[in-house]
Amino acid sequence: MTSAVVALLFASALDPCPLMKNRLDGIQKAAKASPERLEQLHAQLESDLGRPLLLKSERSLDPVARAGLIERRAQATCRLQSRLSDVSIQPGNRDRLKRILDRPEFAGARTRNPDWLARWLRRLGEWLESLFEARGAQSFAGFTRALVLGLAVAAGAAGLIRALRRVRVARAAKPPTATAQRPTLADPPVYLSLAQAALSTDAREAIRQGLLALLSWLEQRRLAQTNRAKTNRELVKELPSRGASAELSESVGAFAASQKAHPTSMSASVRNPGPAGIRALYLYLDESGFDVRQSSVFPKPIPEQIKTLVVSQPRLRRFTDEELAEARLFLERGGIIVYLASNPLGAQVELDRWLGLREGEWMQGESFPVGAAKAEKSEAAVDWWASGTSGGPRHLSVAGARGIEVENTDALPIAGSRSTAFGWWQSANDGEIWIFAGADFSQNSRIEEADNIEVWEAIAARGPILFDESHHRLAPEAPDAAKRALWIIAAQFVAWASFFAYSRGSRLGPPRPEIIERHRSSREYLESIAWLTRRSRVEKELLREAMTRLRVAMQDRLGIAVSLPEDEAAHALQGASGIRAERMLEICQRVRRALEAKALPSFQFAQLARELAQLERVIAGH
Repeated sequence: MTSAVVALLFASALDPCPLMKNRLDGIQKAAKASPERLEQLHAQLESDLGRPLLLKSERSLDPVARAGLIERRAQATCRLQSRLSDVSIQPGNRDRLKRILDRPEFAGARTRNPDWLARWLRRLGEWLESLFEARGAQSFAGFTRALVLGLAVAAGAAGLIRALRRVRVARAAKPPTATAQRPTLADPPVYLSLAQAALSTDAREAIRQGLLALLSWLEQRRLAQTNRAKTNRELVKELPSRGASAELSESVGAFAASQKAHPTSMSASVRNPGPAGIRALYLYLDESGFDVRQSSVFPKPIPEQIKTLVVSQPRLRRFTDEELAEARLFLERGGIIVYLASNPLGAQVELDRWLGLREGEWMQGESFPVGAAKAEKSEAAVDWWASGTSGGPRHLSVAGARGIEVENTDALPIAGSRSTAFGWWQSANDGEIWIFAGADFSQNSRIEEADNIEVWEAIAARGPILFDESHHRLAPEAPDAAKRALWIIAAQFVAWASFFAYSRGSRLGPPRPEIIERHRSSREYLESIAWLTRRSRVEKELLREAMTRLRVAMQDRLGIAVSLPEDEAAHALQGASGIRAERMLEICQRVRRALEAKALPSFQFAQLARELAQLERVIAGH
């Protein structure tokens, strides 16, 4: 008898649920008798359960309502623990998760906060709305913000277009530059060794080095030529023309295409390898041996073997009444729905109304442990209260957004802080509904932080999981009678308007051919000036003017006076610039003979003008 009592006391110390009825009766009596006693029992009950039962905003309720909420939350905690009692939670294989995220398709998946601007604009909008009390003021403020934002976007777009036009004109006017020196590549083994060294630390750098090794191999075989001005796609297109086989061209093209980053998408889809997607989670569960599936069409009905249905931030298509009815049937037969709600709410009005969801308070950032080795910093770290064992998950890494609240008083908060809840659990007969304020802890950017992956392993350990992908894409709309009639009326109006314009419009005749304006080049101008000079017969005047300009340059540059005779000026020039006096005197004598001649041939004029210009260039250099 004594051993049985001791065993019962020991079991109750580990699991307070067997003696919960007596404790809850004491809480109801304390609520009516002494608020201080109620606080003591409440604190003792939270300590035994290892989790808070009331949020900060719920502690201001009157004692009777607070005691009733504590009673329902404690009973829900015991129901949740009983359902999780047969689930063995194992530490997540973080090496496998790291290898998945290091794959090329997840390049940039660890980028944090792709929607940080939207969240801060939302905070700013809520703060501005709090400054106004009346509805009219709020409407005016919203209209003003939209108007100013539209004008700012229009002005920015106009400035950008103008700047691009200037850059284009400047590039067109810029003379062609010399060809840049072609870069030289090392031997392929050099790049392969660098790729192997970077494979364990930086997968993107390893692929880059591998691509350089491939390019070096192609260059050695004269199948490609490195050019900084050409992209990988252009080099691949040149392979067949350089003698490469079709198989080699296709293989090189596939490898070069793997370097292209995936476009950033905010869809929490298992097909999205970006920061906001949950593809890493899906691949991890699949490679860990769990039964995970995805469906691009909402199943009707949901298969019997499916235990958990995951609906992750559906934004593009709303749930229909038929799909909500299928979800209710799924819960009635013991299924589990994990709903990662959109933040902010509003993308799924019917589903949010059925679950009774509303937005909570903003979550604050704090430190949290990652695995069991080190501490990191997150925008918001929330506690996980749904662990049935002492070694289960304890923290979740989430974005610093708003929490979530539910209208169902029997719902149990399973994740959050003292001020707001991030996750809720509620039973629906034999089924369960897990509600979270977003897919943050499932996204590729946060899945390897805190205990996020351990939570999903605990969910996946309960049975096959089906990820609903049907609400991440728009369904084709069926044409209805109203739309068809509207299109018919529009087509009739266009036809009558065209007939009226054709019958009443003025006949302007055929269009005149466009005059093509041809601009003359600089060479044509020079040839015309040369022809005009030959026709005018002014070679002697030009030669005399060139000689005078040479003497003026000698005076300006070297200080040789124009009034000096030619022989003295020639010897002075030899001493000042190194030009031989005999050459200067010879040119002067030839110029005098040309001026005294009756006719001056064009070739002789060109030769003398060239020699005088050479002398003037030498003099100008001193």
